[in-house]
Amino acid sequence: MSAEDLGRIKGEAIRRFLGWYIDQYGVERLSERVAALPFDARGLVDVHRPFAGIISNDWYDARLVHGLLDAMLMEYSPDERRMFAREAARATIEGTLRGVYRMLFEAIMTPERYLGRAQGVFSRFYDSGKMQKIASGEKEHLTI
Repeated sequence: MSAEDLGRIKGEAIRRFLGWYIDQYGVERLSERVAALPFDARGLVDVHRPFAGIISNDWYDARLVHGLLDAMLMEYSPDERRMFAREAARATIEGTLRGVYRMLFEAIMTPERYLGRAQGVFSRFYDSGKMQKIASGEKEHLTI
């Protein structure tokens, strides 16, 4: 798969995830994971700057996040991977959904509305790809 097939991810989502990772595991461990990437990411990630130097409004090659996740998760069991994913997702969403945006989202975005608007929310952070949501419970969705 080429880099173009993976698309790009908005910096806001990446920086919140990396900020959480640094808080949980430290700068040194993130630095090791960046060094393990199969391509040169040194110009993209500066572990000594806030949010690892990622700029909110810039778009980043998705290989950065996919490569970091692969390096971060390689030693974990499937159960540990699921727990990591839940904690990272929660921290990332809470970090990106803040201030007036959080209040607005909580006021108008019901589970039913989110089913119909999930692709629009997804497209704010990813420049390619499709998201499908299927209701699996009153407040639960299956994401594809």
